[in-house]
Amino acid sequence: MKAYDVLSDNKRRAGYDSVDDVDDSIPSERDATASPQRFFEKFGKCFQLNARWCVSDRVPDLGDDDTDMDTVHKFYDFWYTFKSWRDFSYGCEHDTDTAETREEKRWMERQNSKEINKKKKEESSRIRRLVDLAHKHDPRLKRERQAVKAKKDAVKEERKRKAAEVIRLKEEQEEKERLEAESKAADEKAARAIAKKKKDAARQVLRRARQNLRAVGRALNIMATERGLLGIEGICAEGNAETIGAVATQLSSLPDTSDRCETAYALLDAARADPTKPICSEIVANLSTKEAKLEDMTDSSSVSLEADAETDADSKKDCTIESEPETIVQRPTVKSEKTVAKAPEKPWSKEELSLLSKGVTKFPGGTRDRWNRLADYIGSRDADEILRKVNDNRPSKIKPGSLKQSVKAQHTPVSNDRLKDKRKTNPDVEQKTRIKPVTKPSASAPSQPPNVLQFTPKQQLLFETALKKHAKGDPSRWKKVGNAVGRTPDECQERFNELIEFYAAKRASQ
Repeated sequence: MKAYDVLSDNKRRAGYDSVDDVDDSIPSERDATASPQRFFEKFGKCFQLNARWCVSDRVPDLGDDDTDMDTVHKFYDFWYTFKSWRDFSYGCEHDTDTAETREEKRWMERQNSKEINKKKKEESSRIRRLVDLAHKHDPRLKRERQAVKAKKDAVKEERKRKAAEVIRLKEEQEEKERLEAESKAADEKAARAIAKKKKDAARQVLRRARQNLRAVGRALNIMATERGLLGIEGICAEGNAETIGAVATQLSSLPDTSDRCETAYALLDAARADPTKPICSEIVANLSTKEAKLEDMTDSSSVSLEADAETDADSKKDCTIESEPETIVQRPTVKSEKTVAKAPEKPWSKEELSLLSKGVTKFPGGTRDRWNRLADYIGSRDADEILRKVNDNRPSKIKPGSLKQSVKAQHTPVSNDRLKDKRKTNPDVEQKTRIKPVTKPSASAPSQPPNVLQFTPKQQLLFETALKKHAKGDPSRWKKVGNAVGRTPDECQERFNELIEFYAAKRASQ
């Protein structure tokens, strides 16, 4: 009767069947890692024994090494969600049928429930350990994990390779750009060096052409005149090497005649009219034709021109500054033969005086073979002439820097228009000229410079500013100064000479 009661009740029978003599052990780690055949043998049998507790009657099989991966994943998904009907209520410590009261029965049920839950947890843990162990060491899943890892590693390696390739391409591009920049910089440097060399060569050629033209001008003795100096310096400043060389060639080829200087002046004027075009022999022939026509003019005009030239020459030798009214000397009208025999050497030109001033600075006292080196530097004077010129200027304590100004004050041509007007009104002035002796300076000198041309203070300020702005080597200097002051170029030049002679006289008196 007791057996019938237990087996006829489904719950009590499940509890009775749950305690059958079954093997609840699981394979070891060694069985799982020994070999694939041993794995499938041990774990397949173990899963079949535990499949009896499954609620569902459709339990998947573990399969073998050739089973497809979808079936394998379904198998493990099933066992990870495994539901067991196994009941551990049979054989509990307390039998509820023997309870005398309701409270005692309830207490027994609670105690039995605790024991049953504990056994169920142990059973679930055992099944979970079995599934984890099989999933970990399943050779099929291992191959799949290795394939996935190899794929991921391949993707990582590809990414690394692409990143390295990008970095390599970037470095190559930067290196290429750097090399191109260096090559470009080197080419530009070489081009600049070539351009500089060409520029230096052109400058040297231009310099030699200018030196050659000045040498030709000194040989023709036209550098000593203002017209010749302005013409040569003007073509040197405005022309190029070709035009300057053509002018020098034409000047050097002029025949040694009486009108050679005038032809040279006309040639310089023609060259300055178009300084970018070389002067040719046809122009020289035309100039010679014009000069021949001028020679055929009347004797009266020639005589008048010569008289005017002599008057201008005499006027340029006179001094125009009336600094000492009491110093009046008689100018001799006729030179004796003795005076002519002891005439001084060839006068020094402005160019030679400028070179002498620069050479004295360049070769100071104590320089070895100084006078010969100065002669080589100037080119048109020998050592004895240079020594005499320096000795002549030595008593006045002239320094190399101030030699140019003092000499310029002595050799600068001065306009004597006002003296000519005085000679016309007073004939006695023709024989007596007011001059300032250089060797015997006066004891006193005027404190303020003369102002014969009546420059206003504003014009004087503009005049001094323009002198500083426009250099003395500029051929059109006086024209620019006159435009700035509002006076004619001749008036500005006369004012300049007036001030130079005043301050020279003042220094001499001091």
